Order: sequence, then structure tokens, then C-alpha cells
Amino acid sequence: MKKISITEQIGIINLCALKDIVVSDGKLTAPLDPSYAQRVRNFKPPVKRIVIIDHDQIVGHGEVTRAWDLNCDHRGESVVVFTIAIFKAFPQFLSSVQLAALRAYLKEYGVKKSELTGVMPLALEMDSLFPEPDSREPILLGMNSESWLRAERQCIHDDESLCEDQKLRLLQALDVCGQHADDVWALHTELCGEGAQDFEPHPILPWESITKEERLDPHNWVLLPSVLASNFRIGLITFSDDGNSMLSQALLTDLHQFDIYYDFTLYTLTERQREYMKVHREEIFDSWRANPPWLYDFSND
Repeated sequence: MKKISITEQIGIINLCALKDIVVSDGKLTAPLDPSYAQRVRNFKPPVKRIVIIDHDQIVGHGEVTRAWDLNCDHRGESVVVFTIAIFKAFPQFLSSVQLAALRAYLKEYGVKKSELTGVMPLALEMDSLFPEPDSREPILLGMNSESWLRAERQCIHDDESLCEDQKLRLLQALDVCGQHADDVWALHTELCGEGAQDFEPHPILPWESITKEERLDPHNWVLLPSVLASNFRIGLITFSDDGNSMLSQALLTDLHQFDIYYDFTLYTLTERQREYMKVHREEIFDSWRANPPWLYDFSND
């Protein structure tokens, strides 16, 4: 893999059509848009910053931490891909000036905004039209940040409706340790042998959207390899009742490039786990487009 130098050029991605992506180490990896690659052959775009849109709304910002060549298909052809660190930002609609400039630029490449499937580098003069956000709090995709964990721990500690035993159990569930972790592992003794260190308990339904009882229910947790878990938690991967993996069409085809084995099959699920997984398939799987995990909830400020 050949590293590519990066300058201050910006790029844009559209969630509505984005594909061939993967989540790894809390960051998003997305390819160069094919329409740009075909027009500017053998050019390595030095994109530094990413503007993330959904239809006519800016829903996030990102910083390119790496750009490199990836052998991504069965023919062994390479494509430039970008590793993007996502930052929280207040969502806002594109202005008439931004829309006009973007449409005019894309017209040169014979592509519409709704057809962008990857990172589209923009002309350098468009940089000022898409300024950096004032807030740059990082988001770890598919992972819990330390600041979020500290806030959740404090919330549990300050909840006067909970007794000390309940607080302890919730803290153990949040940190996946102690008796809670033991209860999850006890459901799957077949994984308690060689190679068990590669598996970690992860919630089927996200912590933020469930009740205290569901947080403590070991059946709402599954044991997954950590590299697979981030894509599961963000909704790019889910599982059928028989444990077979189901993949979003947006997911990169060759996940082996990231040591992610997409043909992974879960162990036997309990009846309650299947109930939780059904909700995951119906409400979380592939929902990252409609509910980007980097959107900040300003209603709590």
C-alpha cells in the first residue's frame, strides 16, 4: 500500500449513495468517487477535509487521516480510499450558493449529487464555501468514546432511583466486566476455549435506546470479534435467526483487506437473543443513512 501526500483540498460525500465503505478503528473508510477517477486518471487527490451531506443538508464533517491504494476487487484493480475521522457538527441545509456551486462543479463530470458513491474531491476555490465547523468533537464510529463513557457512568452514579446494587450492575454492563460479562459468557460456553480472547460481548440493541432491564439482560448481548463489532453496531452487518451474517449493500466487498471476515457465523442464539436480533435487523441494520451516528443531539444542551 502506497501512502499518498495530503494537502488542504476538501471533498464531499453523500450518504444517500455512498457505498464500498467499512468502519475500522472508529473511523470511516470510503473510496474515491468513480466518476472523478475516470475523468482524472492516475491522479492521487490530496483531500484533507470531508463534508458529509444527506440530500441538501450538511450532516457531518470529517478529517482524512490517510489516503491510500486498495486492491478491492476480484480483478486486483486498485482504487484510492480515504480513512476519515468524523466530527460532531450542527446539521445545516446547504445554502443556495453552495448548491449552485456544487451542481455546476459536478456537471463538469457528468454526475448528479444524488449519484455520488464515494469521496468527490472539490476544486480548491470551493474551500471557502464549506468552512470547517466550530465544534470538532470526534466521533468513534461503532465504539464508545471515553467522554461518553464518563458521562454515562456519572449519570448512573447520580440516579437516585437506583439502589447501590443496581448501580453496580449497570456500571458492570456499561464496562462489560464483572458479573455481567460472566453472565454473557455463560450463555456460550462453546466459545470459552482456544481463541476466546478474540471475542468480546457487545450489545445487540444500543445502550442509548433501551431500558435498564434490557441493558442488564445478558441475552441482549452477543460475543463478536472486535473488528466485526463496529460494523455490527453501526448497522452495516446484522445476523439472521440461524446466525448467518447479512451485509448492507453499502459495505465494502473485500473486507478481508481489513481482516474482517464477512462470512462470519454466530454461534447458536437463544430465543431471547433472536428476539433482540429481529429488532436489530428491522430498526438498526442499514439505518445509518437515515440516522448518521455522528449527528449531535443539541436538544440536550
